[in-house]
Amino acid sequence: MDSGRDRGGPRRAVGWTGSVVYEVGRTPVAVDPTLLNILACPEDKGPLLLVDDTVLYNPRLRRAYPIENGIPVLLIDEAVSVGDAEHEDYVARGVPGWTQD
Repeated sequence: MDSGRDRGGPRRAVGWTGSVVYEVGRTPVAVDPTLLNILACPEDKGPLLLVDDTVLYNPRLRRAYPIENGIPVLLIDEAVSVGDAEHEDYVARGVPGWTQD
């Protein structure tokens, strides 16, 4: 495993597909943490949760933005409204980006 900690960055390893997989805490993510830290909801400009490298989720508006072929689709018209059960699931599994603190 190539550790980014020696250079002050997040831990990372090259996955079997050749893509770089980053570890945020103990959760491996395929989205670069630096990118996750700057992405914001196009509607309310707030932080998003990364859920299973397939969705960026805004828990305040309960809107899910798809990630297609590793590219976040942050278009308001492409967002999907989320019900109560899915909201709880996304919040429990989501990896936070930046915070407003």
